[in-house]
Amino acid sequence: MLIRSQNNANVISKHHPAPSPPLLRERVGVGQAGAEDQPCRWKLKRGSVLKEHNQTTSGFALKIATVWRGLERVTRFLGTVGTGCILALMILTTTDVVLRYVLGIPLKGAYEVSEMLMVSSVFLGMAYTQLFHEHINADFLVSRLSRHTNLVTETVLLLPALLIYGLLAWQGAIFFVDALRTGEYRWGLLRIPLWPARLMVPLGASFLCLRFIGEIVINFRRLLNWNKEAS
Repeated sequence: MLIRSQNNANVISKHHPAPSPPLLRERVGVGQAGAEDQPCRWKLKRGSVLKEHNQTTSGFALKIATVWRGLERVTRFLGTVGTGCILALMILTTTDVVLRYVLGIPLKGAYEVSEMLMVSSVFLGMAYTQLFHEHINADFLVSRLSRHTNLVTETVLLLPALLIYGLLAWQGAIFFVDALRTGEYRWGLLRIPLWPARLMVPLGASFLCLRFIGEIVINFRRLLNWNKEAS
């Protein structure tokens, strides 16, 4: 039995299922994009990193995929908030400069608020940047590795990154709780509580760690599938 599209251009047999969705990582670098032995580096495409597993996930794995997609939505939201902080910082700084040097009336508390906005924009955007693998990295050596070696190297390097940012999230949470309990505030023209800014550190670092954990698991699964196909 054949199923024809409306324009009769494509014919798909029920005995030949449609090809699986393309991988969400594309090779960028020297040589042709499809060559296994060419130097390459990996760049994450926009979209959920679990879409390539949708046809094989079931049961508990499907629940994990659902949680992962929810985490991705939260990560995008935090990135949007971080972008809003940058916009607010630009407006605040411009307004302060105009009032200070044109009208001679400095904006009260602009310096203190700009510090908090800067911290928020940095930490809220870390996980969002990792979502697209856009953090600064030196790939002069990794770009010359094969696909399999590249994936192994990436997985191994994610482990110390997870440890470092896990410690940052842990210590940041301690400082946040202490600032909230003691009512710590920023000295200046305005008394601004510091707990919102201190919250951004463990919040951003925690979501970045969750990204690391998810990518480690997915990379490990890819390596297992790779070895099965090779054998």
